[in-house]
Amino acid sequence: MFALADCKNFYASCERVFRPDLQGRPIIVLSNNDGCAVALQAKLLLRSTKHTIEQIAEELNFSTTPYFCRFFKREVGITPTEYRKKCVTL
Repeated sequence: MFALADCKNFYASCERVFRPDLQGRPIIVLSNNDGCAVALQAKLLLRSTKHTIEQIAEELNFSTTPYFCRFFKREVGITPTEYRKKCVTL
């Protein structure tokens, strides 16, 4: 016998049970291939704040700033600094 389970929704439901502060708040469960969600958050922070790249890397829980920069370039195609400059000139 085989069964299919939606583990992401199950995990989100469990998180809401054990963390009542998440009730009524949207949450996202990241898997190994969900870098795009993190990249979207990084882009938002680069556009809408004056935080340094180091502060954004720390806020997004990257172990080092260079690791964040490599991740961002892989996901977006340009470095965080280039992205920020591009947004300022628009």
